[in-house]
Amino acid sequence: GEVDKEKQYIRTLIDRMIDGIVLVSSLLEDDDVQDIKRQGTPLVLVGENRGNSSGPIVRIDCKDASFKAVVHLIESGHREIAMIFGSMPAIENQRKIEGYMEALRNAKIPVKPEYVLEAENNIEGGYVATRRLIALDPGPQAIFCSSDILAFGALDAIRDSDRSVPEDVAVMGFDNVRMSSLMVPKLSTVSKPLHRMGLSGARLLLDVIESRDSGEAVMEELVLQSKLKIRKSCGHKERINEIF
Repeated sequence: GEVDKEKQYIRTLIDRMIDGIVLVSSLLEDDDVQDIKRQGTPLVLVGENRGNSSGPIVRIDCKDASFKAVVHLIESGHREIAMIFGSMPAIENQRKIEGYMEALRNAKIPVKPEYVLEAENNIEGGYVATRRLIALDPGPQAIFCSSDILAFGALDAIRDSDRSVPEDVAVMGFDNVRMSSLMVPKLSTVSKPLHRMGLSGARLLLDVIESRDSGEAVMEELVLQSKLKIRKSCGHKERINEIF
């Protein structure tokens, strides 16, 4: 599988005596990451892996990003807000769920267990979960998805149910992948600072390598903030006619 491939690539790199590794959105478990560190190869994670790894790591504040996304839906007039989350990466999605729930609690909106669904992180997963949500009575006024891929499935499911986005159900994604601005309607989403994450990961790895000689302490965790990218799908009246 994909995990075995990743392990093989890492073994090949270590055999070639590379100076260090930056693992981006790794599929490895925490024990696997610790094994690499014990072999003496400098390592930095960018994005959170499956286990709750110790640093050095560069990640985004998923809880805060989700909180802001759901607050925006609330401020746009929605009260019945559902969430669809993917099974992986587990840590990031757990933080997104925490942000979603905190936003609802702060607005004195009850968290409905039937409104929080786990799905395979693909278009079909988002589609199936959304069909389940809109079959509820009452169904949600808005759906927050833990990835844009899930949101694409949500858009399809709402259309196939003879409903409109955002008039009947608003949709908010997460990631701001390129396709999100090409959807109809254009998808509101959370934009991650990918360039800065990569740059910070490389700089942090250089610090780790240099610290082996200098003995200086290295930052264990760098948490970056995301931004909302508001487009038509969330129904915000000020952006309803947005072109870009």
